[in-house]
Amino acid sequence: MKVRRGTRSVWESRPSGRHRAAPLPRNHGRVGMLVLGIVLVVAGVGSITAVASGMTPSTRPTAAMQLQPVPAAAPAPRSSAVTRPETSRCPSTGACVDLGHRTAWIQRAGKIVYGPVPISVGRETGQRAPGPDSSATPTGSYEVTRRVADGWSNEFNQPMKWAVHFAPGGIAFHQGALTAGSNGCVHLGPTPAKEFYDRLPVGSDVFLFS
Repeated sequence: MKVRRGTRSVWESRPSGRHRAAPLPRNHGRVGMLVLGIVLVVAGVGSITAVASGMTPSTRPTAAMQLQPVPAAAPAPRSSAVTRPETSRCPSTGACVDLGHRTAWIQRAGKIVYGPVPISVGRETGQRAPGPDSSATPTGSYEVTRRVADGWSNEFNQPMKWAVHFAPGGIAFHQGALTAGSNGCVHLGPTPAKEFYDRLPVGSDVFLFS
């Protein structure tokens, strides 16, 4: 039996029990092609965007990757400020060393003209009194006695570049490691050591306090 629906016929079940499937709408193929075309266009745009941004599909960031926090930059180190009382207790012109804050600077007419710069001092500073058997850096007032640009310590078999000697026992400013204690000298970085050597002639005052 045929039933007229619109412009096409649809076969209903016959008494014999056989069935014929209803034919698909005429525009079914067009709809399928249209959907396939949209999928291909979307995929193509995604690939082009990934290539333009330098990413392949395997390297595109996932949601977990995008939500990862960016590590904060390490804070800049603080420089030790020199107070007015500290400059006033030092010689008007000469070198000043603050053993407690591990800093040193040079003054001219009561004003700082170089520094403060970080230093390293004797390992036993503040623990033992300075002396021949101690690695403590002494405190007090001294004068520069000699300068050796390419010095060497025979006692400790170590270089003493830009050495500026000012205290008994060979105590001097010189270039050395800032991450470890010294044998009593005042260690400076390479550039500060050269500056102290150039700015402190023999006879210059040196004052150290803690």
